[in-house]
Amino acid sequence: MIKGWERFNESSGAFTEEMAQEIIYYFSEDSQPNKSIEKEFWDHPEMGREADNFVAYESGYDDYKQMIKKLMGMVNTKSLTFRDDMIEIYNKIRSEREGFPPICDIEDSFLSLIEEDLFDFVVYTKDYNYTINLNKEGCSLKEFIHYCQKIDIEMKRLETDKTSVVLEKCERYEGHEEHCWFKILLKKKF
Repeated sequence: MIKGWERFNESSGAFTEEMAQEIIYYFSEDSQPNKSIEKEFWDHPEMGREADNFVAYESGYDDYKQMIKKLMGMVNTKSLTFRDDMIEIYNKIRSEREGFPPICDIEDSFLSLIEEDLFDFVVYTKDYNYTINLNKEGCSLKEFIHYCQKIDIEMKRLETDKTSVVLEKCERYEGHEEHCWFKILLKKKF
């Protein structure tokens, strides 16, 4: 319900956490953003050297949350023009990605894995698809089987008439450290 109210605020001129999240993940590692949107964001006169705060390389879920908070803080303390420009960048991203659910909805689908099971979560865009990476250290075989079932259920929730969901990789590693990795492809139906 709270998410619905935040989306309601999108039309009020407020810069929401969901907007910041969409922008940060749009520029995440391994993403291939639209060059004009990328230039508009990185070269914004009020962004300055603070743009370096939004470079994500081998970052985890907590790093992205910090970047989202940092962007929200910037937008809420700089000029109204900066806020309006960031909202416009968000609108361009959503227009380009209109066939996909917002990042906040994708995150919500896997929230129990992120918050309860402590998975790292990253979404990046490439070739007009979304790739969702879920990683967890300390994953026994029994837990891995449980996570496979849990992820299967969550993937079905993302399936729509505009998108299809494919489990691209599902691996568990043993050795010095046990961990598991799930790579989910969210593809636009044409």
